Amino acid sequence: MKAERMYREAEGKTLNPYVGCLFDCKYCYPSFRRQAKRRKKACMSCYNYIPHSHMERLNKAPPRTHEGEFVFLVDMGDPSFIPATDFMRILDYCKKYSDRTFLLQSKDPQYFEDFDFPENVVLGTTLETNDDGLCVTISKAPPPSKRIAGMMRLLEKKLREMITVEPILKFDLAALSSMILSVRPWRVYVGYDSHPNENRLPEPSLAEADALVSALNSAGIDVRWKLRRKAWWE
Repeated sequence: MKAERMYREAEGKTLNPYVGCLFDCKYCYPSFRRQAKRRKKACMSCYNYIPHSHMERLNKAPPRTHEGEFVFLVDMGDPSFIPATDFMRILDYCKKYSDRTFLLQSKDPQYFEDFDFPENVVLGTTLETNDDGLCVTISKAPPPSKRIAGMMRLLEKKLREMITVEPILKFDLAALSSMILSVRPWRVYVGYDSHPNENRLPEPSLAEADALVSALNSAGIDVRWKLRRKAWWE
């Protein structure tokens, strides 16, 4: 089984002027946090995954992007922990490189509401499930209902929006499909947990996940698989 932490369209195209998160998602430990531990000699804040700035990384040009590709900004953290002054510097950077496309993805998308974005930014969020009660058992992030409400308000900014259903958790097909379609996303990614033996998340069957993808495709949504496999219990 191949672990697919990164979006294929952002492979080799990440930039982390800010690192860290306090949402404490269960599935984050064997992936993002384990990678952060490699930074012990260079940065103890990275090692401990404490939200902090590395604005010096904005001093170099970002990778170029082609149609459908994007530079994933703040891949190693959540943008909602960035102080407004630093976030404005990140947006100025996006404006400077207007020929590139950038993704900013947060589990607290209401954070984005107070900012003006250039057209080359895609705003995203994660919806592992439609079930708020299930989600709060594995994460301190705002529940899915609040995330999608924030994304709906962001539609006023007339930017492309992206939804990531990863790691996919048990869901209600009609409810989750409706949530996603409410923002008519530019693109949707679906994927299973890449560390099932460690996390043992409450996963849907592969047939159920395929049904979600089929329903979104039928509605004209560009859906792309990340890690596709059977549930760990199948």
